[in-house]
Amino acid sequence: MNQTYAHTLHHLPADTSQAWLFESKKARAKIEAEWAKQGKALKLHSAYKSLLHTILEDSALKTATDILIRYPVVEGDDPQRFRLECYPVNDLVTATVRFEAFEAEMGETELPCYEVETESGTKRFPIPVRWVTSKSGKRQLVACGWVINQQGEGRYLPTEFDSIFNDACQYLSELPLQPISASEKNGPFFDRLVVHIGLPMKDTPLPVNNESISFIEAMHEDIYFSALEIFHHRLNRLANDRSLKIGHIIPDVYYAYKPKLSISLNPPATKDNDGDESHLATCLDKLGHWPTPQRISNQLDKLDGTRFETTSRQGRPVCGCAVVSGSKVKLAISGGQHANESSGIVGGLRAAKALKEQGTVDFTICPSENTDGYALFRQLCVKNPNHMHHAARYTGTGADLTHSKTHESLIRNMAKAQLVADVHVNLHGYPAHEWTRPLSGYVPEGFTTWTIPKGFFLICRYNSGYEAKAKVLLEAAIQAVIEHDAQRQQNTEMLKRFFDIVEGSNFKVAEGVVPYMIDENNDTDYPIEIITEAPDETVYGEDYRVAHESHYRVIMAIAKALAELD
Repeated sequence: MNQTYAHTLHHLPADTSQAWLFESKKARAKIEAEWAKQGKALKLHSAYKSLLHTILEDSALKTATDILIRYPVVEGDDPQRFRLECYPVNDLVTATVRFEAFEAEMGETELPCYEVETESGTKRFPIPVRWVTSKSGKRQLVACGWVINQQGEGRYLPTEFDSIFNDACQYLSELPLQPISASEKNGPFFDRLVVHIGLPMKDTPLPVNNESISFIEAMHEDIYFSALEIFHHRLNRLANDRSLKIGHIIPDVYYAYKPKLSISLNPPATKDNDGDESHLATCLDKLGHWPTPQRISNQLDKLDGTRFETTSRQGRPVCGCAVVSGSKVKLAISGGQHANESSGIVGGLRAAKALKEQGTVDFTICPSENTDGYALFRQLCVKNPNHMHHAARYTGTGADLTHSKTHESLIRNMAKAQLVADVHVNLHGYPAHEWTRPLSGYVPEGFTTWTIPKGFFLICRYNSGYEAKAKVLLEAAIQAVIEHDAQRQQNTEMLKRFFDIVEGSNFKVAEGVVPYMIDENNDTDYPIEIITEAPDETVYGEDYRVAHESHYRVIMAIAKALAELD
């Protein structure tokens, strides 16, 4: 498939008076000025996060001292969806911002609206959305282009943004699915499926941490997860089934002057390339950048333990190391299960080095379990270094590593064969900025907890009979985060920003600083599993150092608490 598209911004209907498009303020203002020179009045709005852009672009709203945002709740949609779309408005205005929900209905030509009340009065702002049925059979309220003509009549306006997405989904829904190996009837069905998309929309940074308006990133996320949903639907698998081995789905989304879409099935693999390796000279504790596979391997060698290794789906080594001297304290450490979550790799290696030097803990370390995903992550970062890159989340088979029994997933069994531990510290990360899917209902289905960063997060799961011990270890991990000044500050700021926009949560917050979850779960690799979640997708420099320092401190605190328990 290879297709180009007209750039809607330059092909608006001649009788347009207003339109909502997936465009930056700068791009919209330029076209408004061009129409004005021709004596035609035109007002262009953002079709993405429409009210946030309106507040930023409307001087009356931007200078208000008190803002009440009444947001619509549409039956069948996430009740907080239009509230979430305002994130991070509280940090972009000096006004006090309050929210209030109201039930709303929408018809074929009638859009839901925000009602915004300030000291100057109340204004209504339409939200360009429409109901669609996705290729995975779901009814979704999605962002869309919208146009109003000179007679005040409004209608849906197809744009290159949603047209590219719809065409890609159509291709995926019709792609023949034949296992590439007779011995693997349940997949994979291809080695690599690459969706190349060029969009004429550059990222626009926001003056709030790592936040930005990125149509390129939104498209990557929507294409990748929609592909998974389509294949789950076609193969009659449950939506939350992470064991589906479909193959590597790779959205290659980038800036291009001309909108375009091309899809390649099983193209030649891209050679691994780590580019500038000047950061390799930096000590691990100062590292502000994800390490190369060679450096990871070198660090394992320095542990002088028992190396064990398997091979990934695409042929890359997956390595671990066991350091065992007969200690009663036994710990399993792993990182890189989801390969776009890279700070845990460094934190795990740092802790392994320190534990080796102490000599009082037996442990296994598998720092980078998903090496195929890690290669893809590094590849994707070349074009878009700050994006989340969830296409690198799963393995080369297309399955989540813990839900497979072949290739890289075997590293977990090898670690257990080396050391029978009660506790597994599983190092993870999540987006360092807002995660959205505007063409699939805005809120990423199945991942609502992770849509807005809230600082370093802890999850504790324990088998029946291990609750008391798990709580002691979780408390040690919590205190390690609280005592890390930079992490405590980041958590405080992120949690405030989160609760400014989100009403309620499914997690607890320890001492107002550390978000956490704890529950009994008998389906874990070890009796107690503590998962660390750093907001590290994708950060560098000081933010990266803060993240891996927290992973490191949590591991060391758990090891210390374990020793005291024993």
